[in-house]
Amino acid sequence: MRKRIFVALLLLFGACQTEKTNTEILTGNTWRIIAWTVSPPILGITDWYANSLPCETDNLYSFATNGTATIDEGPAKCNTTDPQTNTGSWAFNTAETQLTLVSEGITQVWEIDELTNSLMKIRYTMEDNTSGTSHVHSITFKAQ
Repeated sequence: MRKRIFVALLLLFGACQTEKTNTEILTGNTWRIIAWTVSPPILGITDWYANSLPCETDNLYSFATNGTATIDEGPAKCNTTDPQTNTGSWAFNTAETQLTLVSEGITQVWEIDELTNSLMKIRYTMEDNTSGTSHVHSITFKAQ
């Protein structure tokens, strides 16, 4: 009998847990890029992450609940005169499937392909104004 009550309580409390929203997941973590590809290639490069410097791959991205986005240069800075952090703003669309980022006058709209407590996979398209080619960037972040 005790075993049945214990199992019933586990089921009851497990059922009461609510899933986190994308906003809660995004703002509840600090993120680091672990993969970045571009298609079609730019300057012959598809794997941007493999061609990044260590001072770029240690950068940390965070998103505050007040709509502020922060990029921290991490322990290794590419240029010692650069600030340690840069800030911008972010906002989700109503469905929390698109993330709009604004920083230094540049706006990007990220499509959220996957967002869990440990991974975020996004993609965005950039137009090459010189060639007129659109390049799709696919980036994977890992929660730190």
